[in-house]
Amino acid sequence: MEQHNEDRQNSLANDIFPVKNYLQPSSPKERDGFQPWHKPRKQYVREKQWCQEIRELFDEHPPENNIFKYLGLPGEDLLDLRYFHDKICVPRGFKLKYLGFNNDGNSSVERGSDLHVSLHEVNRLGLVSEESAIMPDNFCKIADEKTPASKKTKHLGPFDVINIDLCDGIGKQSHEFLQTHYSTLSRIMNLQSRRKNPWLLFITTRTAGPKQIDEGVFEVLKKIYVENLEKCPSFLEASMTERSISDETSLDSVIESAKGKADVFLVSLCKWLAAMGLSLTPKVEVKVKSVFGYKVYGGEDFQDMTSLSLLITPTDSGVNDPYGLAFPSQRDVNECELAVHALRLVCSQLDVDAVLEESAELKEEMIHATGELLELARYNKGRYLEWAGQANKR
Repeated sequence: MEQHNEDRQNSLANDIFPVKNYLQPSSPKERDGFQPWHKPRKQYVREKQWCQEIRELFDEHPPENNIFKYLGLPGEDLLDLRYFHDKICVPRGFKLKYLGFNNDGNSSVERGSDLHVSLHEVNRLGLVSEESAIMPDNFCKIADEKTPASKKTKHLGPFDVINIDLCDGIGKQSHEFLQTHYSTLSRIMNLQSRRKNPWLLFITTRTAGPKQIDEGVFEVLKKIYVENLEKCPSFLEASMTERSISDETSLDSVIESAKGKADVFLVSLCKWLAAMGLSLTPKVEVKVKSVFGYKVYGGEDFQDMTSLSLLITPTDSGVNDPYGLAFPSQRDVNECELAVHALRLVCSQLDVDAVLEESAELKEEMIHATGELLELARYNKGRYLEWAGQANKR
């Protein structure tokens, strides 16, 4: 049995990179070089948004066959996979079947080696499915159904949770070619339409800073916002209350500020996803659950990194009876209400930096939780605690 497990680990490692005769180092090198995503605010999002909402999802809708199916963009430390295994799967006895996309290993031998070691460690955890995989691809290749990335996503899905955790903006790409964030989201929504139960979509994106939102994309999203103003009286009322936007002229004035543009971008992105959900057969409801934000760019005075959580619920539509003898079985979805809900949550998003600054105890808790997680990935916890203390003073 041990030989079988070892062969499986080596096979998975070779699936990521073209490395022959990969062997787990007997004494893996201790990691150093802490990154911005190692700050305690990321742990707050991981614990208070992602993990909490996954628990709530599974309280109502346990995963099929007790297998938690997860798609994400893990870094070479695989921190989220380790965390979800220990905090979600272990207490509930669920298996974790994951599909990850990471092409960072192609950038350097060292990063590739770190990813190999992390993969070996994670796949040895007690509740990880043998079908789990990391692909050495940009996840935007999912958009092209002919690619291995798209085929693997279809094969392992549909997923309970999809986590698109970006360092840059989801809106920074032009929409004039196939393998973009937008086409990938469209493909994912289509593949996920096979699900009968609700699922979670997390999107972490920059909303300001140099070249984080493509102007052509923003024009499309701006049009979505204006259409909502014209077609939904409740959205118009909420927009005037929250952002003083009543028409295209006032919108143009608001988006002159980076904060105003960021809010319009996020609201319109959520509305675009909601409209896409209602175009599927059967229709699905895309509802914003929570919005967390924090600052990453020194030139901004607002939260320019946002983590969106969206709950996507099938409407269980039945056969359409054109003569009306059969009672309609489809749950009604009010698109205007979804847009108003998104607007209010975006404009009142939780400021994670402020929350941690207001509670020294909570900040310390998040620092130590991050240190324990990093220690699993071969970092020195003591050095991390020192680094985190200095980083918080800056």
